[in-house]
Amino acid sequence: MSLKDALVAGLETVPDCEAVCYVDMSSGLVLGSHGRSRKPQEFYDRMGAFATRVLTSAALSNLAETHGGGAEGCVVIFGARNTHVFVKSKTFNDHALCYMCATTAEPDALTIGVMENRETVANAF
Repeated sequence: MSLKDALVAGLETVPDCEAVCYVDMSSGLVLGSHGRSRKPQEFYDRMGAFATRVLTSAALSNLAETHGGGAEGCVVIFGARNTHVFVKSKTFNDHALCYMCATTAEPDALTIGVMENRETVANAF
């Protein structure tokens, strides 16, 4: 399975997922992305940059590892318009998956879906 196929699968696996991208946090490059609707590259660049700040912040990454409910390196941010989920790649420590979901998604279902898709992406490499 290609990275693109694994990201497309994320839209189906992660509840109410609207967009997903895979980012190399060390370079800031978005290596792959997919959305239910067309989004400009700048959208994915901003999502990847935010994931990098969140997942490389010592305080937040420690919080994610100690209180993530078994979802190592996973940070969920509940916003007024969207819920964002950021998780480190299982294959490469400096890569991350970023998901933008509707606020209607249940937190437990989100975490389960993200971990399933994380495994799918890992198998793509």
